[in-house]
Amino acid sequence: MPAPSVTLYDYWQASEVPAPVLERFWSKVAEQENGCLTWQAQLSVGGYGVFCVRKPKKMYAHRFAYELLVGPIPDGLELDHLCRNRSCLNVCHLEPVTHAENRGRTPPKRHCPNGHEYTQENIRTWVKRDGVVSRACRECQHQRARAWRQRKRAVG
Repeated sequence: MPAPSVTLYDYWQASEVPAPVLERFWSKVAEQENGCLTWQAQLSVGGYGVFCVRKPKKMYAHRFAYELLVGPIPDGLELDHLCRNRSCLNVCHLEPVTHAENRGRTPPKRHCPNGHEYTQENIRTWVKRDGVVSRACRECQHQRARAWRQRKRAVG
């Protein structure tokens, strides 16, 4: 699902949001012991809460909460979850930052999706045509190659 680009201000000023919309929004939020206000409804593929403001328009729930309680997100900035919980709506855990700063704050992944540790020996890196550096887990690549060879032998 592409990132919802609609803002609260596309429909109403924060002070003019209809009560039924606010009730529907806050009914989908649960407070956690660590202070996070966690979205309990639809999540995007990336783990962000998604709120249907007015059909068919959807927006990220943390953006809705921030614009409702703080004000518009400044142009050119995005919200960084200081708590690292993408479904958190607590505006005290959200900070407007540039995309570069937000990416720089993201801790590097220590393991591949299959749980293999990223070490110097177990990682393969290369530069794509567009200049982006990519990496892959060697163990996963070996497992895929073994499975492919076994399938090929079984068929042939």
